[in-house]
Amino acid sequence: MTVPQQNSDPDGLAEPMVENASMASNLNMTVPSEETLRLWNDVAQGIDKNSTVVWKSAVDSLTEARKYVISSPEARSFLERYMRKVLQILLEQVPQKIGNMEKSCVQESLLQGLLISFDDLNVKSDAAAGDSTVLGVLAMIFNKKMQFYKGSKHGWNNNMNGLPEVRMLLVDKFKSMHGFDRLGAYLEARVGTPSFPPPTEVKFLLDAARDAVPGSKFDGGDDVKKVLEDEIIRMSKAVMKDMEQQSEDALKKVSLHDDLNTIRWSLQSIFQCLIGSRRKEAYEFYDFWRKFSFKLITSQSLPLKLYGWETVNELIEVSQDMAPPPAAFLASGAGNEFINGPYVYASKVGEDGFVHPKTDHSYQYDTPPENETNAKSRKLTLFKCTMRSQQKWWFISEADEHQPGTDKDIDYYQQKSKKNEENLPPPTGWITCRSAGVDPAPYLEAKGMVVPPGEEYNTMEHQMAKWAIENKVVELVLGSSIHREIVARSTRLLCFLVQMCTKDEPVEEVAKFPNLIPNQHCLNSDHLNLAWKTCASKLDAAVSAEVYELLVAILVSLPNELAVNLLNTIRKSCHDSLYEVGEFCFTLAASFKDEGIYLSREVRSVLLTLLWSVLTHPDASTLKCFDEVKAFMTQELRVEPNGTQQRQVFLDACKEALGKNSRSPICEEISALRMVRLTRFILEACPLEQAAKMIIKNENELANLTFNELVAYLRRRPSHESHSLIKKTSSTVAFSEEFQHSHALGKRLGILRIVYGISETVELSSTQLDTLWQLCVEPEDREAIMIFLANSSHDNGPPTTTGPDDASSTEVHQALTAAYSDEVKVYAFQQLFCSHNVHWEHLGPKSYQSFQGLFKSLGKSVRSTLTSNGPALDALWRICLVAGNDHVASQAMRDLLSVYSAMTESKRQNETNAQNAWAKNNAVPEITLDKKEIFSYRIFHCLTDVRQGLQKADPLAVRSAERCIRILNAAVGYNPATDTRVSSLRAGLL
Repeated sequence: MTVPQQNSDPDGLAEPMVENASMASNLNMTVPSEETLRLWNDVAQGIDKNSTVVWKSAVDSLTEARKYVISSPEARSFLERYMRKVLQILLEQVPQKIGNMEKSCVQESLLQGLLISFDDLNVKSDAAAGDSTVLGVLAMIFNKKMQFYKGSKHGWNNNMNGLPEVRMLLVDKFKSMHGFDRLGAYLEARVGTPSFPPPTEVKFLLDAARDAVPGSKFDGGDDVKKVLEDEIIRMSKAVMKDMEQQSEDALKKVSLHDDLNTIRWSLQSIFQCLIGSRRKEAYEFYDFWRKFSFKLITSQSLPLKLYGWETVNELIEVSQDMAPPPAAFLASGAGNEFINGPYVYASKVGEDGFVHPKTDHSYQYDTPPENETNAKSRKLTLFKCTMRSQQKWWFISEADEHQPGTDKDIDYYQQKSKKNEENLPPPTGWITCRSAGVDPAPYLEAKGMVVPPGEEYNTMEHQMAKWAIENKVVELVLGSSIHREIVARSTRLLCFLVQMCTKDEPVEEVAKFPNLIPNQHCLNSDHLNLAWKTCASKLDAAVSAEVYELLVAILVSLPNELAVNLLNTIRKSCHDSLYEVGEFCFTLAASFKDEGIYLSREVRSVLLTLLWSVLTHPDASTLKCFDEVKAFMTQELRVEPNGTQQRQVFLDACKEALGKNSRSPICEEISALRMVRLTRFILEACPLEQAAKMIIKNENELANLTFNELVAYLRRRPSHESHSLIKKTSSTVAFSEEFQHSHALGKRLGILRIVYGISETVELSSTQLDTLWQLCVEPEDREAIMIFLANSSHDNGPPTTTGPDDASSTEVHQALTAAYSDEVKVYAFQQLFCSHNVHWEHLGPKSYQSFQGLFKSLGKSVRSTLTSNGPALDALWRICLVAGNDHVASQAMRDLLSVYSAMTESKRQNETNAQNAWAKNNAVPEITLDKKEIFSYRIFHCLTDVRQGLQKADPLAVRSAERCIRILNAAVGYNPATDTRVSSLRAGLL
């Protein structure tokens, strides 16, 4: 069978409808004939047995049934039992698989079903007449998803060859008979009763009504158009009224995302078509939608609430889409200075003062004359153009005098619109056209809106905001019945209410409209305080997390006053709700990290104060997000122009705390250490130049404070103090990390290294080193001070670091100068490192590495002098004999023998050079040892001391004896084949 190709009006479709329409009045027969009864019986048996129907029999059976529907119980019974089944079988046919005759049968059968349904609505418009039993058939006829209408796709490259135009002709037929008016009357009589059709049928009836709304090209006249609109509105209002009266239990039985969504979308589409004509019913629909949404979000059912919030968000989107266009755009900052100025709305405005929703907006700016001699002005246009790729671009151009809107226009700036943002020109993102534009591109600021006077604050957005505020929707979200899923879905509403805080500009003619109050319905401080109160209540961590996200989402859009109040409220709760404040800051940090965020100077200043309150809290180190908050504050401290001032403010707070702690004999050590670490933190957030100035400010105040605070800390600690310092019970988790003495001392030495290494004008004196040396008498303290002095003795020394907080900080000041002068360096090595009060029996490898490091940092001549005069050599002998760590002793032995080997080698080389007159000028400086420093004398003297110690039963004497033997073995046991120093060393021993 050949299937005719689908077209807009297939043969045998429209004409049969016109012919069969005359049957609507042919209802004068009272008794069906035997042939008709047999026809109904045959159709019934075919359906009951095989679910099939003969094409022609389908048409004839429905036609005959319509004739006798009033007078014959048999006809009524047939229609009620089989009409739906007949039409369903026909609607399941695929058009491309049947011939023209079969298609004609389907179309005629559908028309008969439509007419029968219409007749039934006429008879039963009054509820007393009973309910229609065939209304479901009418809904099925209007179901555009039926196979006959939509067709089927047999391959990936095949089209859906259905006949949707058949359905549209049926809809038009029903409309022409004023069927929607009859349907509206039927529904009105059954609103709020069980007889009202179920949503599964209503959605298809509304879908047909939406398709029946007269379009902008309707040519039947305004009066006829209004009548048709009124009929569709009547039906829609009946559906809306029934929805309002539905109980919560009834709504819970409805398929929300299928049936209810379709009904709501169809209603919206119907009234959206009427918005252009400014019919009051269109605005009444949105009022209904808001009320119905409120009914849903205040229900006891969570699914209904969540669905209600989906409808609220869609209402916001619709309200914003329907917002009137700005009355003007003010361009500023453009490289072409004449571009800067007001672009006034230039598209068509209706007689009622509104712009039609589908209008393409454009703006125009007539520039002032360039000068007195040139009175000519430019006509600049701001308009949207659809490119060949169908992409929308906005242009700022100079219109050609003779052919405006063509390629003869001069384009200065352009912008490629983002999807869903094509309706209006964007404020930023403009690109300079290289042909005539000059960088930078302009910034556009919207001004006013195109509405009649007095309607400035009555747009759909204003009505939506008024609904939310007057119904206390925000309080509903954040109240006692708060739920995380609801909070997550309410973000759109709160962001919308934030935008409404600055939406309006004052109306010029206030006297004419005294009731117009700009920005009357918007988010306020009470809402924000309630949100934070919810977080601080500690009821549910999951809910709090959603509220954190919510507050962060709206923070950047809040007016300064609201943002400042919110951050101050959060800061004030820091003492009692540290965890919650920390989590909020962590969420904020994550948001700022993902995208560049702009904050005003005032808001950023308050934000930094909040972060500082978290970092200075006694239990701050217990927060899992502590490092992230620190990093976030560092990031914000480096934002100029107010970063410099803020860094100074916080450093002054650190200095005040350091001064107080350095003067106090009793101190809460945890807090004292925290301020030391924060001082370093602030310094590392500073540029090098500012940090150096801060250190020397007020006669090196910061440098002196860090030193004095360290001294005060060491004096507060008795020599054998228990490390169980006072600590709050809530912070015991951080005890072992934060308050071990070695940790605290390391932190203080670390900042001392930075302070005296950043600035080249401050140096530690020998007196200061003496003070630290005398206070650090315990082995772990002595080792720490030795490491510090070694690392601080030369330029570019890394800061002394101990603990995870240094690892997480950003190192800005990597190039550090020596913390003390060369003269003090010699003093430190000779008088401190080489002194007899260094108890090497308790010191480990790090101490000896520091000894080596400080010695190597001295000049070559100084090293030679210290070695020959005894301090260095004497210290090496002492370390070899008394070091408690065997690795330290072994390394000291190697260094000791290297010294003697070097001295012997230099003597031998000079003797060789003396024999050659040409080499006299090349003599190597010889180290002249005191007799008591000669190896043989020193080893003999050591052995004598060891013998005396053994006689006195000194337990250290045994170790010293063993060390002496190791030194002698090492000195005489070298293999000449592998070490050239052996012969010269032996000569020195003799």
